[in-house]
Amino acid sequence: KGFYALSMQGVCDAKRRIRSATIMCPGSVHDSLAYACSTLAFLIREGNLPQGLFLNGDDAYACDEQMVTPYPGRGLSVEKDSFNFYQSRVRINIECAFGMLHARWGILWKPIRIRLDRIPTLIGALVVLHNMCIDDQGSQHSPSMDGACFSSLAGEDDAAMAPTSQGSVYSDYVEAAAVSGARRDLERFTQR
Repeated sequence: KGFYALSMQGVCDAKRRIRSATIMCPGSVHDSLAYACSTLAFLIREGNLPQGLFLNGDDAYACDEQMVTPYPGRGLSVEKDSFNFYQSRVRINIECAFGMLHARWGILWKPIRIRLDRIPTLIGALVVLHNMCIDDQGSQHSPSMDGACFSSLAGEDDAAMAPTSQGSVYSDYVEAAAVSGARRDLERFTQR
């Protein structure tokens, strides 16, 4: 495609804190292979995932005792289609976590201009800061208040989902996205 890319494999919790992030493979590597190369996959294969717990993955991953994936295909039975719907609702948290990470840190809004071997360190620092922001905002800005990502799942009114946090750059972004769907925060910085 004319540019270099790295694949980031991530796992988040229900509050969208990123609990595991691995950047080891180029972007051209399939997600299932990138996951298989990760430290998390190694630890899970060694039996370090507690009994009864599992990861939710999309259809790029293999379904096994540690990874639950949706049923493939179309024209599924009602039970399988319902399973896919609820499994997707849980899995959407990682998509929202990546979206929050991207929206929160302006360095990710354009190609990163540092040496390729330093990118995992940069992303690791951004992940730690992302988690700190979520922990710091706690009750005043819970994941359910993160605008369109949650409201599209819950079917709530946009007014009820408006952020209550004041003064943060991220809250300004969420407000702009929820109100007009535009990236007003980027328009402010076009003259950099």
